[in-house]
Amino acid sequence: MYNLSFDWLEKRDLLAPNKVAMEDLAQGVKLTYREFNIRCNRLANAFRDSLGVKKGDRIAILALNCFQYLEALFAVGKIGAILVPVNIRLTGKEIKYIFDNSRPKAFILGKEFFETIETIKNDLSVEFYISIEEKSPPWLISYEKVLGEASDMLPRDQLVFLDDPQVILYTSGTTGYPKGAIQTHGNILWNSVNTNLALDLLSTDVTLTGLPLFHTGGLHVMTTPTLHVGGTVVIQRTFDPGEALSLIHDKRLDTVFFVATMWLFMMQHEAFQETDFSGLRLAWSGGAPCPISVIEAYQKKGVCFRQGYGLTEVGPVAMVLSAEDAIRKAGSIGFPPFHSDMRLVDDEGRDVGVGEVGELVFRGPHVTPGYWENPGATREAIRNGWFHTGDLAKRDEDGFVYIVDRKKDMIISGGENIYPVEIENVLYQFPRIGEVAIIGVPDERWGEVGKAIVVLKEGQTATEQEILDFLREKVAKFKIPKSVEFISALPRNPAGKVLKRTLREKYWIGYEKQV
Repeated sequence: MYNLSFDWLEKRDLLAPNKVAMEDLAQGVKLTYREFNIRCNRLANAFRDSLGVKKGDRIAILALNCFQYLEALFAVGKIGAILVPVNIRLTGKEIKYIFDNSRPKAFILGKEFFETIETIKNDLSVEFYISIEEKSPPWLISYEKVLGEASDMLPRDQLVFLDDPQVILYTSGTTGYPKGAIQTHGNILWNSVNTNLALDLLSTDVTLTGLPLFHTGGLHVMTTPTLHVGGTVVIQRTFDPGEALSLIHDKRLDTVFFVATMWLFMMQHEAFQETDFSGLRLAWSGGAPCPISVIEAYQKKGVCFRQGYGLTEVGPVAMVLSAEDAIRKAGSIGFPPFHSDMRLVDDEGRDVGVGEVGELVFRGPHVTPGYWENPGATREAIRNGWFHTGDLAKRDEDGFVYIVDRKKDMIISGGENIYPVEIENVLYQFPRIGEVAIIGVPDERWGEVGKAIVVLKEGQTATEQEILDFLREKVAKFKIPKSVEFISALPRNPAGKVLKRTLREKYWIGYEKQV
């Protein structure tokens, strides 16, 4: 028996078989919902019958964005297997760490990663290596051949439930070794319900998937919710700001989600000023606090630019700012979606008052049940039924929530709490700064003090004194960094988040601070 209530593709095949489900720009492929569903049925049957994949078995994938990625997601769901997306920037050693934890039975690969995996495959306990490319080395099985030889009938002989895991998403590892966050069928369903209710997604919507699909933002912020509501997903192989602007300009897109860095790169692109945004119904930013200057730049272009908040373990969609408040409350992440509970708590788990800083905690059907085979990390994160995010925020008098910073990124200088995001938002108003990160560095007198790591815009110059003077009239003296360092680019993970741990670690060698 198979539970059709959450086999979205089987339902869409029934209700709108000829509607385009997705378009892969790099491969020039369009699939209707019927074509998509049939291919996923075949892949599911191939996994089960040809490869012996059983319910609960893991199937890993390492590839750039492509339509096969989404086929793998829905195919494992049909037979109760679990997809393990792998970060495209990991080294062989890091991949082995994830495989030692998740122990996948099969591994789907894109051509860009053949060489890396061939050098370590003898150290990986994987039975089947599958290539999504037409031409590949002999140690790889052809994806299309396996799929083409399988039945296109829905595999109905497997019981699959909402509490069963469908995906293990390994966190980006900005603070150490990654942990495998479990996303159940129910988590993915309720995240889509929450997203659709909060953003008023339509079956006519065309959205762009430019974030990498191994990341929760690429997979679950707009991609799966758009497929849930019956819209169309346009897939960029990798993010390209010029291409994204071109697609928006041509009015092919109704909704777009990017992290703040990607919106910044688009804003700084030469085509930004000439881009017509009038066809874009929704622009959404999340993943990290978005500088106010970036929000204002898009709002001046007439864009309904909204902020949200989330992370892998809570949906990811956990906070949404409404369209009505996008300008009035610019900078806020709004409120939790309909089927979600949120609190701001102190270190003792007590609710904090208006204007006070507390940690964001969540509970609801969108929240992960825990980390794969890591009970210690699960207990640390989920306490008394609430998931502790490690992110600090505060409420204003109207109840709107604003991110203050990551708990690990907060600087404690002489007993005063300094929140780097606040200083970064001010520095983004300095016209010659392209990117900036504030970190804490050791100081004999104050314990630690702020340091500004600055990337100037191309062709621009500035001095440390100019930047510090710019801050003096805008923030309290104790918040002003004690020094400025100029570098060519900030280190980022593939989701665009600045790796502050990487920036800090050289300064903290020999000190006890957690970097």
